[in-house]
Amino acid sequence: MERIQTVKAGYGAAAGSFTREEWERPVAGDTPILDDPQIRDLLAGAGQKLAPVFEVHVKRHSWNVIDGDATIEAALDLGKVVAADREAPLCEIELEKKAGSPTALFALARKVNLITPAHLGILSKAERGYRLLARRPVR
Repeated sequence: MERIQTVKAGYGAAAGSFTREEWERPVAGDTPILDDPQIRDLLAGAGQKLAPVFEVHVKRHSWNVIDGDATIEAALDLGKVVAADREAPLCEIELEKKAGSPTALFALARKVNLITPAHLGILSKAERGYRLLARRPVR
């Protein structure tokens, strides 16, 4: 089992909820690794106070889709979000533009919509975890 630590910083103002800074790295255990200067600055000294409040258990399958000058990562995540005594299933397709025009990203999303009963969701896995903690609907 591979463990990935992901640190995400807010959402960019220009593109709404579709743009944010993100740092990922493999980790061996539960202790966060905060040796990146940008992450340390982002946390402003709060790193020592970090504690898990929910967990995301996911098996990811990913592919790169090339369309003209665009490269899009298509990932299928299957699993669950667990917070205290509650959990919610997770089954999502995530599309991320790695290079090229955003137009290709939305064109691929429309193609996926034609062949699968998927629907657009904007809740992140973290938002789902916090909703579980607050006993609010996850969908």
